[in-house]
Amino acid sequence: MTAISTLLSGVSIGEPRRHGRLEIFPLFAASRETDAFILLDEALAAKSVDVTETSDSGSVPVLKLTSKSPVAILLLDGEELIGAKQNRILNTSILAPAGAEMLLPVSCVEAGRWRYSSHNFRAAGHALFAKARARKAVRMVAMHQRRRVSGASSAHSVASQFDADQNEVWSDVSDKLSRMGVDSASSAINDGYESYGERLREFEAALAPVPGQRGAAFALDGRIVGIELLATEDAFRAIYRKLLKSYAFDALEAAEAPAATVDAPAATVPSKADVEAFIARVLGAAVSSAPSACLGADVRLAGEGCTGHALVHDEAVLHLAAFDDQLAV
Repeated sequence: MTAISTLLSGVSIGEPRRHGRLEIFPLFAASRETDAFILLDEALAAKSVDVTETSDSGSVPVLKLTSKSPVAILLLDGEELIGAKQNRILNTSILAPAGAEMLLPVSCVEAGRWRYSSHNFRAAGHALFAKARARKAVRMVAMHQRRRVSGASSAHSVASQFDADQNEVWSDVSDKLSRMGVDSASSAINDGYESYGERLREFEAALAPVPGQRGAAFALDGRIVGIELLATEDAFRAIYRKLLKSYAFDALEAAEAPAATVDAPAATVPSKADVEAFIARVLGAAVSSAPSACLGADVRLAGEGCTGHALVHDEAVLHLAAFDDQLAV
């Protein structure tokens, strides 16, 4: 069995909890022993990593990471970085080794700014909204077969081999801000999250992680739309707030409902059987693997009505995300 199938075959599902249009099923799985790593927020807080533009002039699709950390740093697909010449999101999950200096493949999520607001980037408290992540995953699966078979080091190769289609990312952000009624001078998705900050914090309060939880299945309006799994309980707990907001921001969208009914009960109630069926679809997906942007393998999944990706290193799944294709429509 592959690392992904071993992980998914051993998942157990907890009791669901709901807030507004979003329902979350905790996922539990035995953690495989892995080398020590920390997440980006912890590394930034400890001042053991710098993320900057590649030069004074900068380059939209790549950033520079310089690590002073004694252990590896895990950066997750969709995490947003704020500052420098414009805000970016990570195009893929990356494990940067201790002391690494490397290039990060990114996409801009702030189309109207190209000037310094700070020298270094800081981490946002959210990941890109789930619908845009799902659409990005579909695009990146389509180009995965054209990927290289050896590591990439130049800015051009890193950008091209982990390309998420910048124009489509800008379009997703612009459309989302419009649908959410957010006016942003620089078309920054961060402004959207800040505008809905109070309501997003309500999701955090209502849907806190439970002991032992290593992942979650997310349902919107009764339909399972995605699953997220991390290598360890500690890693999941540390990143959960960002992942929750990724789905909660979509749950708040009222494009097809009057404001008064946005938080109305879902028409259908998802069950554990629905989660099991979604996981089975992911288990049956076609798998394509290529070298990651740094350590491990970048694995892409394309199944019956689902698309996903995983970062696998030393037979351990560090991060797996899979989305229902209806979310990407």
